[in-house]
Amino acid sequence: MYKIIHSDVYSGIFHLDNCSIDLAITSPPYWGQRDYGFDGQIGNEKTYIEYISKLVKIFSILKEKMSEKGVFFLNMGDKYLSKYGKSPLGLIPYKLAFFMIENGWFLNDILIWYKPNHMPSSVKNRFTNSYEPIFVLSKNKNNYFTEFSNNNSNYSNILKINLQPSKYKHVAVYPETLVSKLIDMVMLNENNTVLDIFAGSGTTLKVVKDYNESILYNKKL
Repeated sequence: MYKIIHSDVYSGIFHLDNCSIDLAITSPPYWGQRDYGFDGQIGNEKTYIEYISKLVKIFSILKEKMSEKGVFFLNMGDKYLSKYGKSPLGLIPYKLAFFMIENGWFLNDILIWYKPNHMPSSVKNRFTNSYEPIFVLSKNKNNYFTEFSNNNSNYSNILKINLQPSKYKHVAVYPETLVSKLIDMVMLNENNTVLDIFAGSGTTLKVVKDYNESILYNKKL
């Protein structure tokens, strides 16, 4: 069964059943990257501290909705604090992860999504952004990811995956291959529930749908 909840994220996630989500995969709007054209949107706050505070609150509600062994893959890119010239990175993903840990999440690992065909940059005095972290979070130390990692000691936390062209106007689509890799890194059971709380163009949903329709995959999510 597939369900799309068309709602403000606070309201939508609040009304989910507690302990009902086994796997969450999402990439929220990044801070200061683009304007989606409506008031109150996440990512257009005056400071990244305000942005992080909003996400910590949302993910605090998500933690209540996660099952006891549930896993949350959180993908977020960083940002130089000034558009041009010499500027430090904000370390925004890592600061968010710190406050999530303070709020009771367990950080099981940090995966690195390396993008060989990353977008070029015209700025010459700083590094081009060629990778993004993916935080592997859970509400308990024993979870579907640790079940996988404990039985696959040689797994790599470096994911070399190209950006995927998209026909949609949404310019921040993560590739289907990335979602597939993440699903393969958890020991899910029959009829586990997968959630993307910032659904974007629906990549996570499409990948799960493809899994369920494939004769090669014997578990229906």
